[in-house]
Amino acid sequence: KSVSVVTEPLLIVDGKETSPEDFAKLKPESSAEHAERFASMESFKPGSKEAKSYGEKGRNGVIIVKTKGGKKSK
Repeated sequence: KSVSVVTEPLLIVDGKETSPEDFAKLKPESSAEHAERFASMESFKPGSKEAKSYGEKGRNGVIIVKTKGGKKSK
């Protein structure tokens, strides 16, 4: 058996868990594009109350992004 170690933070975009690969596709080319695309971005350090609220998945921290026009998943 092999053990997989995850070192990236949990990534959430518009209320949905997102892979690092998909998250990278959101990276804007300029600050103007950033302002156009994102409504807000929050990051929570590992061990913070907010990160702990996501359980084991949040052990490496959490990044929450809300895009303009994005819909929150239920």
